[in-house]
Amino acid sequence: SSFLPIEWRCVGRMVRVYWDKENEWNTGRVVKYDPERDEHQILYEESCLKWTKLFNQVALIGLDIVWSKLGNYNWWPAQVYEPTEKCTKSGRFPVPDTDSVHVVFFGDDSE
Repeated sequence: SSFLPIEWRCVGRMVRVYWDKENEWNTGRVVKYDPERDEHQILYEESCLKWTKLFNQVALIGLDIVWSKLGNYNWWPAQVYEPTEKCTKSGRFPVPDTDSVHVVFFGDDSE
């Protein structure tokens, strides 16, 4: 529900978190939120389960599933991702124009 705080609405959503030590983006799903610690538990694709302060990370939060078209390519399913404030300020993620959104196409492992 949109009446829930954003911290709770992240549960169940896909996320991409940038890990500085590995110098790479890692994809996972938010499985829990602990309001007392203000931390989210993320299950990464490597079966790694980690608690983190999601909004203090360089991260992208998965939103809607959409059909998207880029240039001369066919329409393809994609997921809209919204950057956290830290992600936007880090310079690791380009800030989209006000009339555009960042999408990740399904089946595309490129960054």
